[in-house]
Amino acid sequence: MENKGTLLIVDDEPRNLKILRKRLQSNYDIHEAGSGEEALELLEHIPPPEVIILDIMMPGIDGYEVTKKIRESARWPHTKIILVSGKAMIDEKMSGYQAGADDYVTKPINGDEIKAKVKVFAELSLLEQKITTKIQDLSKLMDLKDQQLQKSERLASVGLHIAEIVHNLRNPLAFIRLAVELAEDTKECSHLKKAIEGLDRIDHIIGQILEKSREDILSELQTIESDEFIKKELSMQALITKQNITVDLDLKGGPIEVIQSHLSQVFDNLIANSVYALKNVKNPIIRIQSLVQDHRIDIYISDNGPGIPKESLGKIFASQFTTKGEDGTGIGLSYCQRVIESFHGTIKALPSDTGALFYISLPLKSRNKSAA
Repeated sequence: MENKGTLLIVDDEPRNLKILRKRLQSNYDIHEAGSGEEALELLEHIPPPEVIILDIMMPGIDGYEVTKKIRESARWPHTKIILVSGKAMIDEKMSGYQAGADDYVTKPINGDEIKAKVKVFAELSLLEQKITTKIQDLSKLMDLKDQQLQKSERLASVGLHIAEIVHNLRNPLAFIRLAVELAEDTKECSHLKKAIEGLDRIDHIIGQILEKSREDILSELQTIESDEFIKKELSMQALITKQNITVDLDLKGGPIEVIQSHLSQVFDNLIANSVYALKNVKNPIIRIQSLVQDHRIDIYISDNGPGIPKESLGKIFASQFTTKGEDGTGIGLSYCQRVIESFHGTIKALPSDTGALFYISLPLKSRNKSAA
């Protein structure tokens, strides 16, 4: 059986309350109040009524004021208010509508008229409630979908990050392989020591993956000297020696604030790309220049390989874009861009007629700035 709607009748005349109750009680749960104050108090304790029949002329708070107070509250957004008055003046009707009433009837009340009006407004109120519930359900569903999408994006990001790290591990692994081969051939302990350094480096990279989110990691920035960092990175690049690549350095940089292991992976990628490009080049050269300019450290890394096609310069950092064909993954440079930008820096591939040219700009760390 369908539940009855709720109806509140407000009138200071008991006789009027009795007449309306008799007309409407078969279809609604009736609540009654003899004044505006009593009506407002009663509304706090009963289910929100679909319709309120409200007399205008009452002692104390009149019907207009009660209507305003109801409309000022968000608790009864779907309740319909029918004002009742002994006068039929147009200005009274307009005052009622301005206060927030939905309709207006005059005394003596016609029983069939008020019954029809209450029925229409009760159905309208219930319909609005259903629409609001549907909208809320839809909003919850959309929130859930957003959460699922965000979760999927996070999982995809984790997968891509893992792929980037695996990609970046190739360079130190290649270095270890070459160092061990040399150690086996010459029995020199220095090569074995280099292999151990490479293993330690891999261990450190993996540790970075397992530590914290990027927000937490940013609190672990280190101040390093850019030129010393570049020299150390080059010393770890065994393939440079194996391919007899000449390294031309012009280093006039300064201190930068970064996560060293992350920046190492950037240089590993860029140097590895140059080494790959130079494998069939006679007299291969890698040039690295650093200088201080406008409170920033500018670093240029170039080679005399075949270079980057002009049509590829604008998309070279896009995820999964590669110019290496089946030899490339399209992961390394997109990772480099995210790392450099996380340090408030810039990385670009610049046009060049003599090979590939990459530009990195990072904020210069003030030597006078005290530690926090």
